[in-house]
Amino acid sequence: MNESKACTEAQMYVKQNMRDPSSAKFENDCRVIKDNTNNNLWYIQGTVRGTNGFGGVSTQRYTVTMLVDGSNYEVKGVSFYW
Repeated sequence: MNESKACTEAQMYVKQNMRDPSSAKFENDCRVIKDNTNNNLWYIQGTVRGTNGFGGVSTQRYTVTMLVDGSNYEVKGVSFYW
């Protein structure tokens, strides 16, 4: 898996975990950080805007943790923060 594909897959995962997936708008700021001690552990970070539970639009940063093995990957989790 390359970094561009990792960003795309992470964004799809983030979108699926949002309250209103159809409202997701991603900034062009995705970056991939590879763990120094375990090169198969990748952290994909970016920013997403979307409709919140009150009907307003909020912007949040996210980090998706992936275990990558060649072209295969497993999402280990996602964290949202301000």
